[in-house]
Amino acid sequence: METKTELEKGHQIPNDDVSIDNSIPSEILSNDLEECVKDEQEDSKTGTTDDGTSCMVSFQRTRRKFKTSSLFRRKIMYTICLFFCKFIHGWGKGLFGPSYIDIRMISGTDLDQGAWILTSNLIGFALGSILQGVLYGRANNKLTFGMAICVYCVATAFVPWCKMFETMVFAHAVIGLMQGILASGTATDIIRLWGKESRVVFLGSQLMMAFGSAVSPLVVTPFLIELPQEIVNISSSTPLYTIDNNFTDELSSPSVSQSKESQIYIPFSITAVLSLLSGIFFFVMYAKYDRKQINRLMSNSDDSESQRKVPKNVKLFILSMFGSILFIFNGVDEVFTGFLATYCVQFFHWSKKEGALLTFVFFVLIFISRIFGIAIEKWMNTVIFTVVNFVLLCLSVLGMLLISLYKFDTLAWFFAPLFGFVKSCLFPLTFSWTNDYITPVTGRISSFYYTTMMLGGALNPVLLGHLMEHERLIWFCYVLLIESCLILFFLAILVAATRYVVRRFGRACNKTTDKQSEHLQENRSDAV
Repeated sequence: METKTELEKGHQIPNDDVSIDNSIPSEILSNDLEECVKDEQEDSKTGTTDDGTSCMVSFQRTRRKFKTSSLFRRKIMYTICLFFCKFIHGWGKGLFGPSYIDIRMISGTDLDQGAWILTSNLIGFALGSILQGVLYGRANNKLTFGMAICVYCVATAFVPWCKMFETMVFAHAVIGLMQGILASGTATDIIRLWGKESRVVFLGSQLMMAFGSAVSPLVVTPFLIELPQEIVNISSSTPLYTIDNNFTDELSSPSVSQSKESQIYIPFSITAVLSLLSGIFFFVMYAKYDRKQINRLMSNSDDSESQRKVPKNVKLFILSMFGSILFIFNGVDEVFTGFLATYCVQFFHWSKKEGALLTFVFFVLIFISRIFGIAIEKWMNTVIFTVVNFVLLCLSVLGMLLISLYKFDTLAWFFAPLFGFVKSCLFPLTFSWTNDYITPVTGRISSFYYTTMMLGGALNPVLLGHLMEHERLIWFCYVLLIESCLILFFLAILVAATRYVVRRFGRACNKTTDKQSEHLQENRSDAV
């Protein structure tokens, strides 16, 4: 049991949200310490510790904190807002794929021009991540997120009415810009809000994003244009450019334009309404808790150094390794996810229904994996779990190459879902690895991670699409295997660097005084 003196020494915490007066009346500090000791005494009576608790005791502690701590209630409500924002982000991602043909039809573009719609979205996302890195700590996050979601709402509602190609590209660039702001900012807020408990909360936010991605295609499907039967029945051996030319000519004919009309404005309007609700939630949180602090800027916590004094060059080197891994990994992920059905239809001569079913199983395994990650989070070692998942990811790509070479396509039903299962938790695990072992995740770090990811996701499909169309389809497996091996190379360097940092300077995540820091933050906020 820690004494009051020890607790007082451990009560030096950074200000995360606003720059406030650090001076606290002695009676508030005394009450805070007494409440901390009381909580620990209650935990001692139940025979539990923070490191290992039963589900029932954890639930009882959470319920007690929710009833007695206004700060904890505020954290829960804000986390719900962040989760709903993640759900909207996933919903938007899942909406684009099924509606892509209709979007091209509305703007009158072929495949080459239509590719710029996706590219503009990815470029906007990267720029949004950079912008969020600049804004984070200099503006109120709730206001930033609320305004970003409102702009996202308007741009999304505008998409079905963009008859000109230029306006369609602009709308998707704006959507990507807002998604970049929201994705990197909400991820940083979750990690800084929950501290050492952020891993399970971050996995939960990714689960909400996966849920949104799975639901939105079901909503948009009934409103899509029906493809002409002669286009649907094209042989799988037909070259990709021939399919696209036939499809473009068919949609351009007056008879098709008159008899078939897209109704994607309905699901896009639903998306806009949901986005507006999410923005209202952030504005309500701001009006209720932050309105009096509008003129206060965030403290420079993004630049705050850990007490461990890790050399800056070491920290930059490790962050560059993380960036390299995320750059390659997201490129592999975007290509595998986007080209999987096309590869199976073209190379294995599957039907389009089989390719769509494999894609569905792929996404189901992603959803299951994120539930599994949350369930085992308490017993999960971040570094070991990340390394195992990356190795399995490389093996799944190797398996796809072998079954392609030996024409044993039945095993694609094993290796493709395996890829989805192991890759789903890797992105949140990199955040957890950084926050636990290297340095606290800040707005700039989150922005850097998201920017490198989007650059990899934008460049890799262009490279692989060119090789698959003009060379051989099996380059799909060759390139992904080479890139997966590069990830393992950078990962080995990262593991060695992490061991050096932990042995020399200790871990970044302080597992003590979390409960006391929470009470102290609450009293500071009430004293402002």
